[in-house]
Amino acid sequence: MAAASCTGRVPPTTPPSEWVAQQLFNAFLDLETLPEAMVMDRDSILLPIAQTLPGMNIKPIRIAYKCPWQNAVIERFHRTLNKELLRYVQPLNDRHLNRLLGKFRQYYNTARPHMPNDAEPPILPDMNHHPAANDPDFFKAPRKLVRKKWLGGLHSSYRWAA
Repeated sequence: MAAASCTGRVPPTTPPSEWVAQQLFNAFLDLETLPEAMVMDRDSILLPIAQTLPGMNIKPIRIAYKCPWQNAVIERFHRTLNKELLRYVQPLNDRHLNRLLGKFRQYYNTARPHMPNDAEPPILPDMNHHPAANDPDFFKAPRKLVRKKWLGGLHSSYRWAA
């Protein structure tokens, strides 16, 4: 239990919802492109945010009533974001953080393996200029593996060179 102040009132343990809405608005100020939608749980602290987002042309999507598994998907992504980026990088300011998050989103969707997709990323790379392994010309020319660094070398993905 929190200690009571000299007025006898217990200080709040969570920030007021208006403060949370203002923080969200401030976070989106430096973004070049805003997201189309934002998934939120049904916590009452997020009600002002759900009212603020349409003014920013962002569709608020609340998880379904009595479906806590949907919240687990979001929590799992937050855990991945923390484990693969934020644990290793100290953002200098909001602009730096937003740039890192944009690069992480690109890495996450185009290069990072996802187990439900048979270790393929959600957005598959363009493979039009890459020969298939059963083509007769596949082994004629030496092939070179190219490393692409993500987030300053924090993560890497590998592709065959064209």
